[in-house]
Amino acid sequence: MEYINNSIYIVPSNIKKKILLDLNKQDKLYDIKFMSLKDLDLTYDKDAITYLKNKYNLKVEVALVYLNNIKYVDIKDYKNEKLNKLVEIKKDLLDKNLISTNNFLNKQIVIYGYDYIPRYYNNFLNNYKFIKKNINNYIHDAYEFNDIYDEIEFVSNKILDLINSSVDINKIKIANINDDYIEPIKRIFKLYNIPINISKNNIYDTVIVSDFISYLNDNSIDESLEFIKNKYDLDNENNNYIYNKIISILNSYNSFDLDLFIYDLKHTSNNNDILENSIEIIDIKDNIIDEDEYVFLMSFNLSSIPIIYKDEDYLSDKEKELLDIETSKELNKIEKENIINIIKSIKNLTITYKLQTPFDKYLKSYLVDELNMNIIHEKVINKYSNKMNYIKLSNKLDNLIKYNEKDNDLDILYNTYSNIKYLSFDNKFNGINKEDLYDYLDHKLKLSYSTMDKYYDCSFKYYLECILNLSKDDRTIFMDIGNIFHNVLSKAFNDNFDFETEFNNSINFDLTKKDIFFLNKLKEELKFIIETIKYQNTFSSLDKSEYEKGLFINKEGNVKLTFMGFIDKLMYKEDKDNTYLVIIDYKTGNPDINLNNSIYGLDMQLPVYLYLAKNTIKNAKVLGIYLQRILNNEIDKKSGKTYESLKKENLKLVGYSTSNESELSLFDKDYSDSKVIKSMNTTSKGFGPYAKVLDDSMMEKLEEVVEDKIDKAFTGILDADFKINPKVIGGENHSCKYCKYKDVCYKKNEDLIYLDKHTNLDFLKGGK
Repeated sequence: MEYINNSIYIVPSNIKKKILLDLNKQDKLYDIKFMSLKDLDLTYDKDAITYLKNKYNLKVEVALVYLNNIKYVDIKDYKNEKLNKLVEIKKDLLDKNLISTNNFLNKQIVIYGYDYIPRYYNNFLNNYKFIKKNINNYIHDAYEFNDIYDEIEFVSNKILDLINSSVDINKIKIANINDDYIEPIKRIFKLYNIPINISKNNIYDTVIVSDFISYLNDNSIDESLEFIKNKYDLDNENNNYIYNKIISILNSYNSFDLDLFIYDLKHTSNNNDILENSIEIIDIKDNIIDEDEYVFLMSFNLSSIPIIYKDEDYLSDKEKELLDIETSKELNKIEKENIINIIKSIKNLTITYKLQTPFDKYLKSYLVDELNMNIIHEKVINKYSNKMNYIKLSNKLDNLIKYNEKDNDLDILYNTYSNIKYLSFDNKFNGINKEDLYDYLDHKLKLSYSTMDKYYDCSFKYYLECILNLSKDDRTIFMDIGNIFHNVLSKAFNDNFDFETEFNNSINFDLTKKDIFFLNKLKEELKFIIETIKYQNTFSSLDKSEYEKGLFINKEGNVKLTFMGFIDKLMYKEDKDNTYLVIIDYKTGNPDINLNNSIYGLDMQLPVYLYLAKNTIKNAKVLGIYLQRILNNEIDKKSGKTYESLKKENLKLVGYSTSNESELSLFDKDYSDSKVIKSMNTTSKGFGPYAKVLDDSMMEKLEEVVEDKIDKAFTGILDADFKINPKVIGGENHSCKYCKYKDVCYKKNEDLIYLDKHTNLDFLKGGK
């Protein structure tokens, strides 16, 4: 192709790369600017989105619909409400210099690579050179497959045939892939060791971004960026890529808008892991396919190709006629003609389609008949993957045994793979390579109370949930309420606290009418809780408090080890020798504290907080470790007690206190008949029979137990010790009752670990 100097080339992005490579081979230097058709539209910056969103109370997506349609209207009266609304918005944005048009500086404009130029662009592109694509007349067959898996397996084998015949893998492309294909292709191509760039992940779904947004709720942007820098190793390529993407998005704003920021994160691809020398997913439309390139056009099904346009856009067909832009009927005609021309023009094209997926049935594209394609029902012959053949053999054996259906290929597969261990099931976890585990963890391992509890509950459960991240917590209104209560209580005792502001700011989810009614009732409950806690605080001489306090301890190991915990409330008082402190964790359920399982590494939340406080706060003297119920369930009626007094009783702290009475009085001066600590009182013989107290030696022993369990958990995880080992304590299965992974582990009786039940903290008193 001959190039025109001092010109603007309007080309699709996937063709730009090819042109640049060709220009590099030229002897002459060209002054050429590249643009796409999209770049010719009205341009706007992020302020325009924020302005529309705020002025008209819109979601980001709706504001973008307006911005993407105002280009079609002129500043005039259309006698149409919707079009006049667009005119109003366009005029407003022009007046505020929030949108602008492009100036082409009288350069020659060349349009190349597009199958069709929409009429809209003819309004201002009066003088341009349109280089039409060559249309050939290649004839192609269509391969029909019963299901999507056969279709993908066929393509896999054909790709390997090409590679084995010395075709460069970078010359092999796949087109027309929708969401139904992504996971099956990733899985099946992996069985064939075919590298492919097919991921559609965005950075919003990453842990780094999730942590950044959570921290940003209560902190500045700079503080949140610093938090990410400290928490994550930015020498790691992927971490650094995501971090820089966050900064790039932030730098695109003149003024920060959280809704827009989240939208941009969701629409920013996490494509740092693009593979070199791999199969590329392409769009066959607005593309130039070279004669030495091979394309697999998959999913050649009705509605998939060609696309069928319907009269359901923001602008209706009648409104499009007023604006002289293509209606859905016109678009369908254009789409059909373009696809036919594209198919005829690709030399090395393989067309495939399926009749069903596990979830739906499909019809072939009407173009199969219109182009008189020869339909081939080719049997899939796997020549390259033993793993795939083992899977197919297992499926065919299943059908034979369960349904008495014998497949024609069963005999040959069984004779070839007679060593298959069919119906010989072993549920044991066979382990993973430790170095692979370290790489997977990015040579960092973080543990908290909750993750350590999972490890000791059943190490295989920990592996599934915390290493493979299989857990998916379904968000509920009750979880959201818990977050609201925790968030408000973390600020309720600060100066200048405003209840209404903090309560409303804590609601970051959509509400139904039922939710609103429920929240209004709980709003009053939360006010009562705050007032009751203020009353409880009057009995304490601890004069300082911190909320959502993060404590961290680093450990030595083969990887970077960190143990961490976030304490809801830490009350303390400092003198020259000691820091007297109390640990309180809020609970929205029924708090039940029992330290007896700590010896097994279970139910250790408060002991863990005790350990963290003693080992991170200078000269710490812990006066008590408590849980506090902040959301009451039904309250049982008691004779002589008012409803309000019963509610206050339920807000008493549940936990263990120091047995040193002079120190305890620092926290609760009325501990002899406490209004703060549940069951705390004294008699002439000392503490009452139901008071839960620990002396200094017991607290020290509890710290030792925690440290031992932390060290052993780190060691076990780094040794990749993820056996199926649920715990049965005193005859009761502690681990499996509510486990989400029962259908994964297939535990056997011999997997169960039977433990003695402790009832009186004997292991803290020198007992076994």
